[in-house]
Amino acid sequence: MSGLIIFDRLDAKSAEFFDICEDSYRNFQKSKTKIHKIKNKKSGKKWDDLLFVGAEMRHHFASTIVFGAMCLEAFIYDYAAHNVSDTYAKRYLDKLDLVSKWVVIPKLVTGKNFPTDGQAFERLKKLATARNELLHHKSRPMPSNDKELETLMDEIETEDDDNTHNAYHAVKEVLTELRRLEGDDKNNHWWIFTDDNE
Repeated sequence: MSGLIIFDRLDAKSAEFFDICEDSYRNFQKSKTKIHKIKNKKSGKKWDDLLFVGAEMRHHFASTIVFGAMCLEAFIYDYAAHNVSDTYAKRYLDKLDLVSKWVVIPKLVTGKNFPTDGQAFERLKKLATARNELLHHKSRPMPSNDKELETLMDEIETEDDDNTHNAYHAVKEVLTELRRLEGDDKNNHWWIFTDDNE
C-alpha cells in the first residue's frame, strides 16, 4: 500500500484522491485477471461475462485516470498555496494547465527545475492526455462481425491497461520527484510513502 499525507491544509483532497486512484488501480488489475480467465473458457456464456467484467474494468480504468489527475492537480495547488500564498496561487497559478503547474510551481518554490526529461514528467504528460481524452471521449461504430469486435476489444483493453498503469505510477513518481527536488531542507508539510514492489 502507498499513501499521501498532507499535514497543514484544511480539507486537502489530494490524499483522498490518491487513495481512490490506488483502489481503482488495484480493482482494475483484479478485473483484468477475471477477463483473462473468461477469455480462456472453452464454453458457457463467455460474451455476457466479458461484457459484464469489461464494464467493471472500464469503470476502474476511468476512476484511476480521473482521480490520479485530480490528486496531482489538487496537490500542486495546495503545495503552491502553502509555500507562496493562497491568494497568489488562486490568482496566478490556478489557471495553468496540469503539466504547466508542475513545471512552474516547483521552480517557484524550490528554485529547482522539475526534470522535464525524466520518466515522471513523461508519465504526467501521458496522464494529462489520457484524462483529456476521457473527458472528451468519442464513441466508435460497432464492428460488423465478431472477429472485428474481438480485435477492437483487445486494442481497447491494451490501451486502457497502459493508461491505467501509467496514471497510478504517474502520481507516485511525480510526487516522489518533487520530494527529491525539495531535499531535506524543506519544512515537510506533506509526505508520500510508496510500495516500490507495485
